[in-house]
Amino acid sequence: MTLDLHQTAMRRCRRAPTLGRTRGLIVIDLTLLTFVACAPAVAQDTSRVLAISPQAKERRISYGVEIAFGSGHADRGFILSDRPVVQPVLWLSGSGAELSVWGNFTLAETTDGSRPEILEMELTREHEWRHFSVAPAIRMFSYHDALSPFRTRSIEGWL
Repeated sequence: MTLDLHQTAMRRCRRAPTLGRTRGLIVIDLTLLTFVACAPAVAQDTSRVLAISPQAKERRISYGVEIAFGSGHADRGFILSDRPVVQPVLWLSGSGAELSVWGNFTLAETTDGSRPEILEMELTREHEWRHFSVAPAIRMFSYHDALSPFRTRSIEGWL
């Protein structure tokens, strides 16, 4: 009788050769799960962070550069480019003012035969008095189609 059970088990192993591997993977998975569940949690210690005064915060200068790649560009629901675009942005801020320069450059001719290039510069200055803030801004924008003489510029301001 023992021999029959052994032969039956051997036949099953031949029919399902991955059965042993599956059991081994389950053991490995359970081991890793136990390790992750018992691992200690670590958090950043913020007790030593010093408070920064509002005046020091205002004087801090921050800057940055980003480059985005997109499959196209739409503005306010209008498709300006249905081809790949590069959109670089540069910003500089400090003392309550911020200057940003943004561009949109189409890498290939669009289906309507244009190749729009957009450049936008914006300057903002924020003033705060107790619970009231005012942030006047001015924006300059330029649109140029590299494949035609068409060009437009605009300057706008708001409060």
